[in-house]
Amino acid sequence: MEVRILEVRLAGGTKAVWRFSGEAACCCLELIEKVVIPEMLPGMLPVAAQVSVGCAPRTPDFPAGWRREELIHLSPEASVRRRPDGVVEFLLHRTGSDELLPLLPRIVWYGFLPQLLKREAVVAHGALLARDGSGIVVCGPSGAGKSTCARRIPPPWRALCDDAVLISNVGGAYFAQPLPTWSQFVSGELHPVRIGETVRLSGIYRLCHSDRERVNGLPPAEQVQILYRQFYDLNHMWRAGRRNSFWRSLNEAAVDFAFGAVRKVPVGELECSLTGEFWKELEVLS
Repeated sequence: MEVRILEVRLAGGTKAVWRFSGEAACCCLELIEKVVIPEMLPGMLPVAAQVSVGCAPRTPDFPAGWRREELIHLSPEASVRRRPDGVVEFLLHRTGSDELLPLLPRIVWYGFLPQLLKREAVVAHGALLARDGSGIVVCGPSGAGKSTCARRIPPPWRALCDDAVLISNVGGAYFAQPLPTWSQFVSGELHPVRIGETVRLSGIYRLCHSDRERVNGLPPAEQVQILYRQFYDLNHMWRAGRRNSFWRSLNEAAVDFAFGAVRKVPVGELECSLTGEFWKELEVLS
């Protein structure tokens, strides 16, 4: 049976490893590599998380030997659990490429589960804008203007991604890494990201449509809500079909992470227009 591996460097000098076994699983990897730039990482780099992706026929309930409290996801397309040893086990029940596409975000994001549950990371809905080794996350619901901001930002700024960001806490310092925009498979405009590219997080700002450019401060409770909301916007990826104990644990971890992050990273509101130079407001803060 063919086995292929994907490795991603994480903030803090560790890595996440995905192992794909079988034809359908390897097909998933080929699709993922269309939007993720692979890396060759040192073998001695500590492994912080592992995901096993394989294939198996669907059973009426969940796979034999699995326990309900281990479940992360259960659907006609795939079953996923977190094994007692911490490895995330992903069993594909379908083999067609069109059926596999909706599973790709789960396969990638589940590689960050150990960090999520340990309050060391969160996956947030946002665009990551980088400059001189630091990064700003601009966030908001779909249609808020994240992709527009990413397209308009001029050099020396760089838009590392425009949809989802991995935010990590390493010993009280916060970092951000880009994640793929999965909707690119629908549009056909594929722009691969280098997940392993890490920048120091210097701010998180909720976008607000305006006729001017300005950054507004917010009360602490609203700052926490902003960061947690960016996780919540994507949390359908983590549910097991209903709110089981895993789902509750993950949401508790996300809330705790948000409380810790707002003590270290500025969180506010970014007013911006369609034509203004909003990045100059961000440069003043950095």
